[in-house]
Amino acid sequence: MQKNIGSKRNMERSIDVATCYNEIALKNYQAASILFNNRMYNEASYLYIQSMEKSVKEKICNIIDSTNPYFGKELKNIGHSVEKSIDFLISIYCRGDLILQEQMKNQICNGILKNFRFEYLNNDLRYPNYYEKNKHYSMLIISETDCREIQNMANNLNKYLKDLSRV
Repeated sequence: MQKNIGSKRNMERSIDVATCYNEIALKNYQAASILFNNRMYNEASYLYIQSMEKSVKEKICNIIDSTNPYFGKELKNIGHSVEKSIDFLISIYCRGDLILQEQMKNQICNGILKNFRFEYLNNDLRYPNYYEKNKHYSMLIISETDCREIQNMANNLNKYLKDLSRV
């Protein structure tokens, strides 16, 4: 048995966090595409969502000083939430401009993500859910159409984030 799996001795140190998030987002997206092509839509959807979260965090880290303890803590508190990542991005990008905040939130949440709440999917895509009322387990099954819609959201969000760099 390999004793070094997960060992801190194998950690890469002093990384550029934005670059790291970019690489993870790309790998998540590539893995999702492979899974999509193999008709594994639940797994692909999960990784498309993860790629969105990492892409937003990359954009955040390009704006902030990620070595600042406050921002480091905020990034950690976001967890794997696309919604929290977007809220944090909007707050730091807009710097208190309430009109700009509302416009960005509308463009991203209503336009690109179509008011969809990904936080509900994180576990439902991967695990059976027990329903006390009906006393049974159910499993969410994502269709090809649904998965393609999530893929399109990921593509559109990435384009939007790239366009923010030009503003």
